[in-house]
Amino acid sequence: MIKYLFIYSKVDPAGRNMAKYIVEKLPFEFNEHTGLLTYNEFALTYTENDIVYTDYIDENINIAPDTIIFLSRHSSIKEYPTLSVHVTGNITGEAELGGKPYSLARSNPILMKKILRYMKILRDERKLNYDVRMEVTHHGPTEIKSKVVFAEVGSTEKQWNDYDAISTVVDSILYALSDDENNYITAVGFGGPHYAPLFTKLMLEEDYAVGHIFSKYVLSKEIIRRDIVSKAFEYSDNAKVAILDWKSIKGGVRRFLYNLLLDSGIDVIKR
Repeated sequence: MIKYLFIYSKVDPAGRNMAKYIVEKLPFEFNEHTGLLTYNEFALTYTENDIVYTDYIDENINIAPDTIIFLSRHSSIKEYPTLSVHVTGNITGEAELGGKPYSLARSNPILMKKILRYMKILRDERKLNYDVRMEVTHHGPTEIKSKVVFAEVGSTEKQWNDYDAISTVVDSILYALSDDENNYITAVGFGGPHYAPLFTKLMLEEDYAVGHIFSKYVLSKEIIRRDIVSKAFEYSDNAKVAILDWKSIKGGVRRFLYNLLLDSGIDVIKR
């Protein structure tokens, strides 16, 4: 029974390097029935295209893992060396990088929390000059029945080929998957910039496991659809807690959002 499926893209150097490392760490064997490399509850496969364009991939390969872990590069104009995790989704009507408009993937808040924590532990132990960050919900794929976790190395070709960074991300994933602790409070985040400093801090230092995050930029674009807000909680392990990066959200949007969440029976926490 495949519980966790690792996917990388052949056009992604960081993904290729992470896949190579994980094959060195675990004794995968080719499974003729599935066409995948498998080991116990793990499977590994690849896509020819960028992994943001992999909607329906679980259906296409005819397996139903609990979680798909995408091994990915992270790109940034500012070129920060970064180890990061996030879930995918298009909160508004824009879908420039895969997925469908107004659509979210299912998240795995607790697994993302564990991966992020191990990234920090290993980063510190190995004395790597990398930021450890959680990113907000963005890009595709969105049309996947399994839960989705993106684990990334950024932000330039130098980091994508840095063995220490590559091995740290993969080791963090494997440690997280063997960690049975689940006593966390799942939540959805609202506000803050793309790299989500508040939610990164909560994931690393408190008992919150944050799934989807609506950035302040998304919240300022348009009145967010009620069904998308509702779906974010459902797709964050049925979270009942909302955490608002209060000062980062514009007043009118803040009032609308606050009232919407209270009317929905959500416990709202202002930070």
